[in-house]
Amino acid sequence: MPENPPQDKSPGMLPETGTFSPSDAEVPSGAPATATKPIKTDDDESEATESNAAAVSVESEEDAEQEADMAEDVRRNRVTYLRQSIINSQSLLAFSAESSVSIPSQVVAGITSAQRTFGTTNWTPEIENAFWQAFRELSLRLKPVTSNSLQWVATQSRRVTITFISLGILSLLLLIFGQIFWVYINNTSTQIRESIKALNEKEALVTELDGTIRLLDGQIFSPQFNDLTDADRQKIQQNRNKSTAKSNTYYTEIDQIKRLLTAQYVILADWVPKFAGDPKPAEPGWFDSSEQAKAKQTALAKWYDEQNTERDFEKEYLLAQAGSILALMSTYVLPVLYGVLGTFAYILRSISRGVEERVLNESTILNFWVRIPLGMLSGVAVGWFLTSETLPTGWESVQPLAFAFVAGYSVELIFTGMDRLVGAFTGKNQAGTP
Repeated sequence: MPENPPQDKSPGMLPETGTFSPSDAEVPSGAPATATKPIKTDDDESEATESNAAAVSVESEEDAEQEADMAEDVRRNRVTYLRQSIINSQSLLAFSAESSVSIPSQVVAGITSAQRTFGTTNWTPEIENAFWQAFRELSLRLKPVTSNSLQWVATQSRRVTITFISLGILSLLLLIFGQIFWVYINNTSTQIRESIKALNEKEALVTELDGTIRLLDGQIFSPQFNDLTDADRQKIQQNRNKSTAKSNTYYTEIDQIKRLLTAQYVILADWVPKFAGDPKPAEPGWFDSSEQAKAKQTALAKWYDEQNTERDFEKEYLLAQAGSILALMSTYVLPVLYGVLGTFAYILRSISRGVEERVLNESTILNFWVRIPLGMLSGVAVGWFLTSETLPTGWESVQPLAFAFVAGYSVELIFTGMDRLVGAFTGKNQAGTP
């Protein structure tokens, strides 16, 4: 088979026939292979241009759709707000007629014209402009009444009024219970102290009379008594009898005071936490041995001896505990209750007036809720400034708790004074500017 003669091709030389491509070029032996770069044709460039144009067209269409949607949303919101404003103007116009408030005829004409033509082909920018001017004029004439307050009073006033009335009654009941508790403990403690004072006075008189009786008995039973005249002996005997009778009377009164003191301590112990002493030991039983019975009798006798001391300590403890409770209630509990009661009195009066005048709304009720803790704080804070020593002349008879009620009713009095006090030191007015 004949061999094909070798072709003499040099690198970079074109073949005699055909089209040259980069793969036709010979690669020298041992040379690294290199990647070839595709050549872009006119068809490829035209396809890329068309693809870019299509993408831009799609983005433009999406932007246009978004702008159209936004414009439609704006138009709908505008129409909705305008419709609601027309409804609100009608409610204000009806309220002005019910309240006999004089409204200019052009205001009424602007609102009624907008009501008739809204949503029809007769609606024009001139009618809309006239409506807004009429609505503004109507709102200024009826201020502070607004369409929102009219709607709120019609729908929410009953529920809110019942809520605040219930809270006001609850605060009043708490105040009554706290006041009864305070009065009961205070009166009982005062009576105990008065009884203790009377008991000490009677015991001092009895001690003095017993000394006098002992002196008279010494004279009567002395040998010199018979040497005295009948008149002197009779006088000494009469003085002894009088002193004895008076002493017996004082002893009777002392017994009565002690019984009264026992009852008063029992009453006070029902209201004040009791002092818990050691439990009473068991008494000897029938079947106890002589040693067990003797040990129980010894323990029981010791317990009775300790009770005399512990009973006095328990009484002092009750009085001290009662004094602490009274101080705590007088300083904090009762002023807070009186302050919140004054706050509810202000809130209920404001609600009554607001419902009648149709000026209540959500912000007003929110202010009422914020006013409750401020009233509590005012009830306590007024005691920091007004005491029996700082009261003006002629005001000594006014109870401090009455000022707590007034402070809760008029919260502004306390906090306006605080603002002025702060301003005096900071050099700023209430608005916070120098």
